[in-house]
Amino acid sequence: AAKRLEAVWERQVCQTLPTLRLEHVLLQRLIYKHGNQHRRKPNLMALKELQLHMDALLRADLRAMGAQLQLACSTLDTIQDHDTRCKVVSLGCGVLTGFGETLRVVEERVRRAAVAISQQIAHTFFLPMHLAAFAALSRCLRLLAGMRKPIRPFTQALLSKRTPQPPAVTTQTQQHLQPSPLPAPDFRPLDDELASHRRESAASSGGEDFDGSRFLEDLFGGPIRDVRRDAERPQPKRTRREPTTPDYCAEAAPPPAKR
Repeated sequence: AAKRLEAVWERQVCQTLPTLRLEHVLLQRLIYKHGNQHRRKPNLMALKELQLHMDALLRADLRAMGAQLQLACSTLDTIQDHDTRCKVVSLGCGVLTGFGETLRVVEERVRRAAVAISQQIAHTFFLPMHLAAFAALSRCLRLLAGMRKPIRPFTQALLSKRTPQPPAVTTQTQQHLQPSPLPAPDFRPLDDELASHRRESAASSGGEDFDGSRFLEDLFGGPIRDVRRDAERPQPKRTRREPTTPDYCAEAAPPPAKR
């Protein structure tokens, strides 16, 4: 059972991260390309807020989290002490609650950004940029909903091995870990959409607003292969910067006095 849970976590969470990182880079390029023109608009502010939360989610070590949960489920069979079993179940449910709450916060930011963008689409303002962002948000919401699937089997595995006296956190955990029902639209990967767009661009002569085959390059500020390159690049770790003295200050500073 523990191996099966580990396989579910690997398939639903770890293998989804590269695709989610690609959508994150697409949103970053949209914000960078159109940030100066829409810097005070609510739709761009919502996209920037979503970008910060997605960056925090992508920097988390979700593979190590899945390994710890699998270890907790496998060691419960060998623990006989009542208090120790309660602690392991409480810690495992706490990790799942935190992961589910993180996904809920990111999903809420995705919905806020979608509402702000849909208001601009209703006024027919800047349709290419807003439609591209809206498509990326829909794919992100679909991916986040898929990452929720391992939460329920892990929770059931932990709670099934608890003692008759459950810890106080389990009731609250079961209430918070119920995934919200989402519709099941036809999910198309980014490669299929790009291929479809190339076919439509080749068939058409290029309209007034979309400029034929260079539409994606103008929209994202560069060729699409740069987006893939940025998505495959490893994420740098954040470190605190030490205050440094600029070069011009060092040149202007007088030499130390000799004693």
